[in-house]
Parts: sequence; structure tokens; C-alpha cells
Amino acid sequence: MAGTPWASHCQHLRQVCVDNDMLVFYEEQYQEVAGRPAAPLPAIIVDRSKVYHFPWRGSNTSSDFELRKVAAATAAAGAPKPGGAEDQQQRRRRQNLPGQRAQEQQQQQRRRHEALRTRPATSREPAAYLAAPVFSKCTVPIVVYPIFASNFVHVFHDLASFLHALLRRTPWRRHAKLVTVTPEGLGMTGPEAQLLPPLTEFAVQTWADFSARLPPDYDPAARGWDAQQPPPSFEGGEQRCFQHMFVCGRRFKAMRGLEEVLPEGEGPAVQQALAKAVPRENYAFGQMLVQHMQQQQQGVQQREVQGQAGNNDTHGGSGKQASGRQASSGKRRLKIVFMKRGGEGRQLLNIHELLQRCNAWSLSLPNNRDNVTAECREVELPSLQAGVAAAQEADVFIGMHGANMANSWLMRPGSSAIEVSPFQFGLMLGSFGLSNANAQDPSSQVLWWLAVVCDPAISQPGPAEVAGTGKRPWWPRDRSARVPWTALATILEEVVAAGGDRRRYIETHYRNFTHRFNVGATGVLSRGAGPDGDHSGCPAAGNL
Repeated sequence: MAGTPWASHCQHLRQVCVDNDMLVFYEEQYQEVAGRPAAPLPAIIVDRSKVYHFPWRGSNTSSDFELRKVAAATAAAGAPKPGGAEDQQQRRRRQNLPGQRAQEQQQQQRRRHEALRTRPATSREPAAYLAAPVFSKCTVPIVVYPIFASNFVHVFHDLASFLHALLRRTPWRRHAKLVTVTPEGLGMTGPEAQLLPPLTEFAVQTWADFSARLPPDYDPAARGWDAQQPPPSFEGGEQRCFQHMFVCGRRFKAMRGLEEVLPEGEGPAVQQALAKAVPRENYAFGQMLVQHMQQQQQGVQQREVQGQAGNNDTHGGSGKQASGRQASSGKRRLKIVFMKRGGEGRQLLNIHELLQRCNAWSLSLPNNRDNVTAECREVELPSLQAGVAAAQEADVFIGMHGANMANSWLMRPGSSAIEVSPFQFGLMLGSFGLSNANAQDPSSQVLWWLAVVCDPAISQPGPAEVAGTGKRPWWPRDRSARVPWTALATILEEVVAAGGDRRRYIETHYRNFTHRFNVGATGVLSRGAGPDGDHSGCPAAGNL
């Protein structure tokens, strides 16, 4: 463990046991011996950013029902212009729903994760394995605190990709066991259950399950384990006492991939660099997920004793460049997938028109080369398995800003993602975070483009904005858009011209902000960013 970068990003604890949500410290310095006072126990540090939304049992309250009726009626009648007289009148009516505002604020309240409870070992330990502990030197628990664990992109982008970047450069990675701290002893969220297990050879457990007191007769060395399931430890059985443990309650410091270069391998130079900052390798993690899911599927097929070979058209894990398929006529055909979001906000309002125009699209290439056509469809991605299947098929992903866009890192090298940024969302700090993270990812082979909605005429307020509830500064994030096909066609022309060349994309487009297309009702109005290089580059209202 000497010099491990984990100690720079997480708290390194030694000779500890776990018992009913409690960390128990056994090192002699934490005991009163011969009149010597005990040293203070380490304070478990948890950043203020480690927050979650409490998962209330039911969401079908009368207030929610009224809110959905309001949103549905507005969508059917046509949304009023944001800030207009009719819009303000509707908001005042929604605000009069009995108790709605207070109830929503309570249900949407962010809560902070609490630090793990601690105590020193005592002379009255309740179990034999706590009274005379044998500290495992073969299993190293890594206890993590997610940020908004119910959000796919936060678990992917803010936690799992960092863990993957560190683990794959850790000499003792085969001994690492992941434990996730869930609020108030609850179960794992869907994103945690899907994204964390591929990172380790052992069962991923919640802190509540990991620390639960074992039966008095439990013998970790004697009890077997289901060979079809990952074991809970390197030894095979449940362990409760460990020579080393890392508690990661702080945010990992991200390395800037375009300015900082990480040495190859696992040697001292790499470990020293990782101690300062960790590369956020979303794409490398995504490709590992693809491989993991494909291996799982192969295992299922083998267990079912299927004699037939899989679909020969499967492109997952092949490493082939995503440059479009060859149609029967000899033309290049791009497979374009529109991602459909769940819920009522952030929708592509004219999706049916877009699909029709997309499937009829044809691009004439210079020098009498074959034309490019498209095969387009819309998909919902309720699971990681669905995301892998769609991403490995697609040459181009198109979707509104949101967690679904993280599926772009599951795509084949040379693929493109087109993220639609809602009206005025680009004015918010960090609103283009996913495209920036993709560019700063040294492992990424995805080209990320932005369609920034600049015209209120093609925008529709989200449910909270219609009802006049929630945090007003966040209303733009949940607006829907009616994106003109001419704008998407312009971006697709650039996608084809880029040819999947990421280096060219970074130098020609990302560094000059021309990967951002500012969109109005008639199509692309301009390209580029605002004066600070971060905010929206939309033209002034009079120039729309």
C-alpha cells in the first residue's frame, strides 16, 4: 500500500472492523493504556457535494397529479411564450394548488450524506470475530459516496469512471471490493447496481449490508459461495475485519486530459501522477462496460446451451471505426439513433417529422463519391443492456441534454453524439459539461457536437416552469424543443466531413468552439461560443 494514490483521494484506515453501520478502530493509539489518553478517532470526511434526493415511497400525490394535468393541458393547447402575459397568468393559477409548492419543496429537497459512525474497540464486543479479530490482508474495501446516485450520468461520470481509471492502474486491483454508502441504509439505485459491479471481482454491497453483524456461528473460512455469483471477498465468505480500508467521501480531483499527460503503465511515476489528479476516462470505462455486458450475454447463452452463433452483424467490442455501413446500392448509410427521454420535460417535440426527414436524407459527396444516406429510429434506454445494444449499433446518437447522453461513451470509435441544449440552458455555468468532459477524456474516440437552441419560438417550458414551481434558475434545463431538420442536416454534414477523426475534431472544431451549432427556427444561425468561451453563443434576440 506504500505510495498508493488511493490515500491521496480517500482516507486510508488500518486495522478496522465493521459492525451494524459502525467503523470500529483497533489500533493501539485509539485505546487508553496505562493512563495514556486515547488518540482522537479519525474524522470521516464527506464533501458537501455528496448529496441525494430522498426516494419517497409514492409520487402519485394529488399535487403531482394536478401538475401532470397542467402540463398535459398546456402541451395540448400549445405552450405560451416564456414570460408572456398568458404564461404569467397560468403560473399564478398553478401556484394556487393547495399545498403543492410546500409539498414539492419537501419531496425535492436535497439531503447530504452523513459521515460513517465510528468507535474504538472495547472489552465488551458482541461477537467473537470482533473480540478477537483476524484482519483480512487479501480484501481491501473501497467505500464510496455517490453524488445523486439515482442519476445515471452522475454515477457514470462523477464516480465510476474515476474508480475505473484508478483501479486499472492499481497493482492490487484484484483485491479491491467496492462498498457504496446509501442514505439511511437503503438499497442501491439502478445506476449503482448496473455501473459498479463490473469494476470489481467481488459482490458490490451497500454499507448497511457490508457492515451487518454476522451470526454467532458464522465461519468465513468454512462457508461456501454460489459459484454463479461474485463472492463477497477474496477469501470467499463474508469478512468484517480488514488490515486496510479506503473511505472515499471526497470528490476525486479530475485531470485535464488536453493539458496533462499520464505516463503509461503502473510504475511509480504513474502512481505519483495519479496522487495529484485522476483522468476522467468516461470512454474507457464505457468500453469496459460494453465488453462486460457482451461477456455476460455469452455466459447466458452458454448456460442455455444454445448451439446457434450470435448475430453476425453485431458490432460491439469489435473496435471497428464507426464510418457508416455500406447499403446494398453501394451508398454509405449512417445508422442514426434518437434517444427518447422518460418524463415530460426535455423532449424533441417534432420527433416524428425528424425521423421522416432523417430516413429520407441523402448527402452528395464531392468528387463523385457515393452519396450518404441514413437509417434512423427512436429508442428508449431503460437499462445499461439497452444502452449498450443501441450504442453499438449507432453511428450517431442524438438526444436532449441529460443522463441519457452518457450512453454515447458506449459507442464504437469514431462515432458522433449530437446533444441538444434547451433554450437558455447554455447561459448556466457548466451547461456544456458533458461535451467538455468528452474532449478532456484522453481515452475518448467519440466526436461530441452541440445543437444549442437559441429561439424561444421553438422552445416549450418544462413541467415545473409551467406550474411556476421548483428553482427558477433551473427551468431552462427542462425545456423541450422543436429542432428544425435543416439544423440537424447541417450538423450531420459536418459529422460526415469529420470522418470520425477525433484529433481533427479537437483541433479544428472543439478548440475553436465550432462544434457548437446555434439553432433557430430556420436552422443553424451561427457557430461558436460566447465571449468567455463557456456560455451560449446565441445571436442577439433581434438577429434570430
